[in-house]
Amino acid sequence: MTYSNRYAHVAWALLVIFGGLSAADVSGDQQTPAGTGKWPAWIDSDKIRGAFDFIHTDNRDHLATLVANGFNTVLISCASVDVDKPEAIAQMNKQADWCAELGLHFFPSTRLCGGPLELRHLVPGGRAYVDGTGTTLTKTPCPVDPVFWDTVVTRRGQMVARQSLTHQIDGFLLDPEMYGADASNFPGYCLCTHCFDEFFEQRELNTAIPAAADRAAWLQQQGLQAGFNEWKARRAEALARATEQAIHQINPDLVIGVFMLDGNNWYYNAWARGFGTAGMPALAMSENTYSTGATRYLGWTRERLKQLGAHVVLAPGMWLRQFPVENIAGHLFYMAQESAGYWVFTTLGLWMEPEPVPTNDYSLPPPHSSYLDAFSLAAAELDRQAQEGERFAAKLKLVHIQGAPRESIAAAGLLSPAQVKLRTLNPQGRSRPLPDKPTLYSGSAVCYFPVAAGKEITGILRSRPGGHQENVPVYAVIAPSGTVVAEGVLPLNEPVPLKATAPETGLYKLVLGTQAHFFSASLDMPHAVVAAEAVRVIQQVNRMYFYVPPDVEQFRIEVGTPYVAEQAKLLVWDPGGKEAASAETFELLPAVAELNPTPEQRGKVWSFHMLPTYSANLKWDPQLPPYLAEDPEALLVPIE
Repeated sequence: MTYSNRYAHVAWALLVIFGGLSAADVSGDQQTPAGTGKWPAWIDSDKIRGAFDFIHTDNRDHLATLVANGFNTVLISCASVDVDKPEAIAQMNKQADWCAELGLHFFPSTRLCGGPLELRHLVPGGRAYVDGTGTTLTKTPCPVDPVFWDTVVTRRGQMVARQSLTHQIDGFLLDPEMYGADASNFPGYCLCTHCFDEFFEQRELNTAIPAAADRAAWLQQQGLQAGFNEWKARRAEALARATEQAIHQINPDLVIGVFMLDGNNWYYNAWARGFGTAGMPALAMSENTYSTGATRYLGWTRERLKQLGAHVVLAPGMWLRQFPVENIAGHLFYMAQESAGYWVFTTLGLWMEPEPVPTNDYSLPPPHSSYLDAFSLAAAELDRQAQEGERFAAKLKLVHIQGAPRESIAAAGLLSPAQVKLRTLNPQGRSRPLPDKPTLYSGSAVCYFPVAAGKEITGILRSRPGGHQENVPVYAVIAPSGTVVAEGVLPLNEPVPLKATAPETGLYKLVLGTQAHFFSASLDMPHAVVAAEAVRVIQQVNRMYFYVPPDVEQFRIEVGTPYVAEQAKLLVWDPGGKEAASAETFELLPAVAELNPTPEQRGKVWSFHMLPTYSANLKWDPQLPPYLAEDPEALLVPIE
């Protein structure tokens, strides 16, 4: 065991959380027993109609304008607020008092690791995050460090709770996106020495702790990975529960909310179980709805959280910049039908100079009055619904963003003419068809194919639903000159024939794009999919062929997965069809194949296969031509 006195502060904090001391005993806050709070009736009756803004937007008229246009709640990012910052606390209280005068509900937000204010508590030798490779992320806290958590979450929550006894503060929000850390979110389960100390203590393991770089593999080899992951989740849940109790001992009626609490990973799920109680659920301030608005995601997430055993109420957010202004009111209204209400990110743009083409995340195009009208319209519809009850018939329509395909693709910067020179390995064309089930892609994909002027461009494009978004994939076929010769949408589960006549000879480009759904393409001419870091495959993945130039003596292929629950296997074959490499992902560590082709193997076609449990992301070696095909006869290679 390596547990020593230098970790005494950790043991003390663990005693606070798990032992006989309560957080209130430590802080001296024992005004009210926890568990006696009442869920705010106004949320059920009026819904949260929230505006997200920043504490530096210190303007009472700003707040008054929000009230006049249908808002009843403000969510203020109080990044500078801490227990030892009396001037920042005073500024927060001033805005709370303004809200009380104007009839607004006030929810201040603090950060988990937003910058210097929180990072000052990550001292040298303290508890920092260690990833699966053994690398210490010095600016990222261990997610279950009780000392850091108590300092930056619990004690600030208690401070807000104390201020709420004398000022109108309705809730305390935590923003867990770590703007000041090495990673914005925790990449997986922390493998720091402190975590291993505590896990070994809990399991009574009398063996030496492996070196940091070996810990992930050691857990897997010992059959302890699942137990370690479960233990970490319980620890995270206990930290959240201790914070909930500490806050509600001061003010049992203070609502606790967390941005992105609906994120489906180990620590968000743990926090969801810990922060909410049956009588006082936690608010999940969703950002997964930023660009989608009211979709089936809301109902699906509500059911998932219920199955998780978490007492959580969903409060979806909207990023104003992601919606045409004419669609905003409808989405806000229907978002409120499936949740505790809505909030918009961010009203700061309304107080900035209008920009026809916004240059930052906050500015909005003119006129700003159109946004205010949309907010008022959504609020008026909610008011009318409350007044009319069963007689109510909604007048607002829910319009999902389809967008013209050309506009959607142009926005991704994909309409520029091809700057590549490619030839087919089989000038006579393919002698065999592509697989019946082409590889499924998600996000965006580009492929090239050569066509002579006057020849037909033919194939089949398919789409499949993914997630709960209501938009559909789009496609465009682009001629060498940049002319769009075909474009359209891909209705889900409906094969779409591709047919167009080539107006010129040269290399054409097929572009497909979607936010969440999947798509595939079967083309009747040789073609090559562009391999890039943006290429994401889903479930159905065929063997892919690629070209290794004569001068490439070493190359690597890397496959990763976005979540711990998803894993993948990578297989690579040489030109003779012999297996040359295999690798598997582990946790969030990618599968990497490193190859050293012999002179006889260069200048030839190789192949690989990704086998994901659900999804996988391809990272391509820049030494290799970035073109793939599902048949060696269809492969395009650079003109040398």
